[in-house]
Formats: sequence, C-alpha cells, structure tokens
Amino acid sequence: MGRPLLALVIVAVWVAGCVRPGAYHCRQNVECLVDDMQGVCEALGFCSFPDGSCDGGFRYGAYAGQYANQCVTQDNSGFYTIGGRVVGLEGNGLLLRNNGADDLRIRMSGPFSFATELMAGEPYEVTIGAQPSNPMQTCVINNATGVPDEMDVSDIEVTCSTSSYAVGGTVVGLVGSGLVLTNKSGDDLPISTSGTFMFGTQVLSGDSFEVAIKTQPSGQTCDVSGATGTIGTGNVSTVVVNCSAGTYTVGGSVGGLEGTLQLRNNGGDTAALTALGSFAFATPLASGANYAVTVYAQPMYPPRNQTCSVTMGSGTMPAANVTSVGVSCATNAFTVGGSVVGLVGTLVVQNNGTDTLTINGNGAFTLPAPVLSGDTYSITITQQPANQTCSVSTSPTGVVTNGNIATVAIGCASASDPGILCGSTYCDPKIELCCIENGVPGCATSCTGTDVVPIRCDDQADCAAAGQSQSICCGLPTSDVTNIYCTTADHCAPPHAYYCDPTLANPCPNGGTCTPTSSPFPGWYRCY
Repeated sequence: MGRPLLALVIVAVWVAGCVRPGAYHCRQNVECLVDDMQGVCEALGFCSFPDGSCDGGFRYGAYAGQYANQCVTQDNSGFYTIGGRVVGLEGNGLLLRNNGADDLRIRMSGPFSFATELMAGEPYEVTIGAQPSNPMQTCVINNATGVPDEMDVSDIEVTCSTSSYAVGGTVVGLVGSGLVLTNKSGDDLPISTSGTFMFGTQVLSGDSFEVAIKTQPSGQTCDVSGATGTIGTGNVSTVVVNCSAGTYTVGGSVGGLEGTLQLRNNGGDTAALTALGSFAFATPLASGANYAVTVYAQPMYPPRNQTCSVTMGSGTMPAANVTSVGVSCATNAFTVGGSVVGLVGTLVVQNNGTDTLTINGNGAFTLPAPVLSGDTYSITITQQPANQTCSVSTSPTGVVTNGNIATVAIGCASASDPGILCGSTYCDPKIELCCIENGVPGCATSCTGTDVVPIRCDDQADCAAAGQSQSICCGLPTSDVTNIYCTTADHCAPPHAYYCDPTLANPCPNGGTCTPTSSPFPGWYRCY
C-alpha cells in the first residue's frame, strides 16, 4: 500500500529543513525518501540511493559529507560478512544457507563465512540446507537470525552431533527359556518369546555392531545371521536369531549403501537395510526350498540417490544358512543446467569451480560433468559476453537430490542496462522483477504474496515499457511509494512522471525533457 502523500511531503520538508551544507545524517531508511526514490540509511549515517553503475548497486547522495556522490563500497558503507563457527562436524555434506539462497558447503569444523555480504540493516537467517551423512549427524544453529549492525557477524554457532540408532531384528522358533543376546559383549538382552527385539543401548552412526548369543535357551540351539556391520542411516532390523530346527536363513552382505534399501525374498519377505555389513531375511526356509532375492526399493535422497544390484541372489536352500547374497550400491550422478535468456555473444559458465561450459545462444544448457546425489553445485559466470552483463538469477547453488537440475536461470542484458539490481544480482529486465519479501531481495517474474513489494527502479531505466529498445522506469508523482513497472505506453504518458536516463538517445519517448531533480539529493533525472 502506498505511503500517504501528506506523510511524504512532511518527510521531504523535514529532510530539506534539517540539511546542513555538505552533510545530512540519517537515522532510518524513511529519512532517505526523496522524489519517490527510496534510499538506504547506511551504517555511517548517510543516505545512499540505487545506482546500477556502482558495483554494490548504491551511490551516496550529494549530502553524504566526504562520501558524497561516491559508490557505496564495503569500506565505506557497512557491507558485512555473515559467519560463525561449526563444531563437532564429522560427516560429509553439511550445507548452510543464508536467507534461503546463499549456499555454503561445510567440510570441517571451524570458522565459516558466507560469500554474499549484507548491508547494514539487511536481515540474515541461516538455516541447514542439508545435514551431514557418513556418519549421519544432526546439526543445530544458535544465533541464526539477526541484522548486521556496523560490524561483521561472527557469532553464529552450528553444533553437530552424531546420530545414534538401535540394533535389533527378529527371533524365530523360540520355545525354551533363558535365551540371552548380547551386542559387542556389553549390552545384554534377555529374550522370552519369538518376535522382534531391540537392544536398549543405541549405537552411533559409523560405529560397528556385533550380535551374539550369550546364553542358549533350555532345550534348543539358536544361531544368529546378519549379526555384524556398521551403523548407517537408521535402526538395524535385519539381525535374525533362528531357533527353529531344520530351517535356515537367507542373507549376505551389502556394501556402498548410504540410506535405506529394501530387498525382498521370493516376492514377499521384505528386509530394510540401513547398515553396511551382513543382513538376513526374517523368514527361515527349509532345505530344498527356492529363494530369490530382488531389490524392492532403491535408496533415495536424503542422504543419497543410489542404485543397488544383487549378485548370487537366487538358488536352492542347502542344509545351512545362505550367506552368499551380495548387494552392491553406487551413488547416482545427475546433470546440472537450466536456461539462458537475452544472450547476444558468448558466455562461459562454471560449476563448482572446475566444470566449464561455453554458451553461444539462448535456451537450455547442461554442464558436461554430472554431480553425485547429495553433493552441492555452484554455478558462476567466468566470462561475460562482449557488451553484455549476465547474472545467475535463479538457483545459482543447491543440492543435487533425486534427478537432474534444470532450474538454473541466467539472464543477460546490454552492458548499458544490466537489469534491475536486486541485492547483489541483476534480474533479467525482460522477464523479471526484483521482489523484496520480508526485507530479502530476489528475482521473480511477478511480485505477489504477503509482505512482498517490488524494489524501486534505479536510474538505469530498469523496467520494460511499450516495446522500447531501452527500458523505461515509470513512477507516479503521488502517494504511491512503489514505482509502476511499465507494461504499456500509457503508463509513461502524462500526467505520470518517470525516471529517465539522460545518456539514452530518446530518454522520454512519451514527451517531456529528461531533467535533473531539484531535491536535496541531486543526481536523478525525470521526464517533465
């Protein structure tokens, strides 16, 4: 909703009345509203305004003291790093994310900082994009949200702890009393009846388990299958204690597994594998019976999308347990790509700093090297086309999950009009707006939803109008504090006023003269 005109006038008069020659000190952003142009009250106490010709996207106003009319930089404005420390990390794949977009892969405990710096007053919210695996861990964040206040943020704490899981399985054919199982000769478990069992002491992911019979039941002899392995991503349920005479278990060993794999024997007996090592199906078979082990459900992300295969999976039961079924799992890799719009020339992009692709036209693209499921990708532009500026506006970073990535969007525009500066990224002026949602900027095809507003256009004429070859940024000289994004010529027709770029051949296609504003902060032009 627009700001009332009266309030706007009061602000403008108050600003002008309090200006001292050479310097005007602000305290909040509302004091930097001039000629319907919303500025930012920088950490140094001076107003800055959008300017796409500056690397940081903002330029100080004329009344910013020693910084007057200078581009805002990290040294003079309060661009601050967001970071902290990770402790307890042992697994692979931890991904931190700031404000839902700035992804950072963490490989070891210690200090970290995100690549994208924030201006003073711009909020941050750090979340977990992916938890570490192998071993499985759960990481939590303290001091995850805040606003930089004239200093780098370094107190975000990410604490990781290794997950633990229970070890158990099934007891079959138990009649006698006194059966006692033990795990690693330390955790004893009395068993009184057939059925499922679970040891009371959980085992950390990455640690081993070893189930054995400590005491046989009276009048029976039981044996254990699937008794040893390494804890992975969930509870172990494939240990089988068989006390039924004349029957034998079907099982084997699994390697390379990260996740949960479901096997079936003879189309019905299901075993959910989560650990590396030995396993067995819960239903024993008599000697001479047939067995046929198949994959029922492959592992999926998280933590990884895998394909597992079975060897020596079928045959006829001998008068002994079958332990020769082999299961081997390999992590799948998927391609990373997306689409390019507005490109005229040659563009070079790179994934994860090594995988390079040269793009010569608009449309879909795919990086040559696939990325393993559960691993991250990061798309950067290593070579801009001549006379153009391209930026990755959508999905520049992320995690490869269960399929190919095709959502990376790259927009290109002429160097004289790089598009709408949206935080630290230029949006494609042909198809995107810069939307501010709860204070966080991001490129989108439309600005909709609660607490979502379009960012103001800058003096590079950032929105398309009436099919003009150069974009024109329109705005109402009334109480509306958000500019109108031009879609038809009448949006720029009188009595509407719009910002203009005096370097263009026809900066005011609907009449008027591109004239400097007469506000206390000169440097902007509008058609009058």
